[in-house]
Amino acid sequence: MQESIETTHTELEERLRFETLLTETSSRFVNVPADQVDSEIEGAQRRICELLNVDRSTLWQASGKEPLSLLMTHIYQSQGPHQLPGS
Repeated sequence: MQESIETTHTELEERLRFETLLTETSSRFVNVPADQVDSEIEGAQRRICELLNVDRSTLWQASGKEPLSLLMTHIYQSQGPHQLPGS
């Protein structure tokens, strides 16, 4: 029983950290000048990767000319060693 309570508590703490990050990230974009949007996106990618313990984040945008095509607009990669999945 105690283990279940501790697991639930840990899960709630993780969810709160994630929701706090989303709130902080959203608020940072409210009044950001156009020339700083890219750096804010990159910072948000870094913070999300660090919180979720993932090594990269990629943002894609649908092409206006070719709706089925995607254009990579932003990428974040951690500084650690990288391995391809399945290696």
